[in-house]
Amino acid sequence: AEKDNLAWKEREWYIKNDLADLFQRSVTVSDLRVADIRTEIQKAIEQRNVIENRLKEEAREPGRKEIIAEFKSLLSSFPEKMGSMQSQLTKYKESASDLHSLRANVHSISSILDQKVKECDALSVRSAGQLAEINRLHVV
Repeated sequence: AEKDNLAWKEREWYIKNDLADLFQRSVTVSDLRVADIRTEIQKAIEQRNVIENRLKEEAREPGRKEIIAEFKSLLSSFPEKMGSMQSQLTKYKESASDLHSLRANVHSISSILDQKVKECDALSVRSAGQLAEINRLHVV
C-alpha cells in the first residue's frame, strides 16, 4: 500500500511538473509573438513616417505628381496592415489571458488533488489500523 501511495505521489508530481512546463512554454511563445508583433507595428509606423516625410518633400518639387500619387497609395495601405497587426496582438493578449485562467484552474485542481491524496492517506492508515484490529480479534 505504501509503494502504491509512493508511486501515486510520484506520478502526481510528474504530471504537475509537465503541466507547469507546458504552461510556461505557452506563455513564453505568446510573449515572444506579442513582442514580435509590437516590433512589426513599430517598424510599420516608422516606415509610414518616412514615406510621409518623403511625400512632403516631393510635394514641394513641381512635376512629381505621379510619384506623389504612388506615395499616397502606399500610405493608404498602412492603416489596413496596422489594423491587421493590432487584431493579431489582441488575439495573443486574449490567449495570454486564457493561459492565466488555465493556470489558476490547474492550481485549483492541484489543491483538490492534494486534498484527495491526504484523504486517501488517512483512509489507508485507518484501514491498516482496522485490519490490525481484525487480525488481533481473530487471534483472541
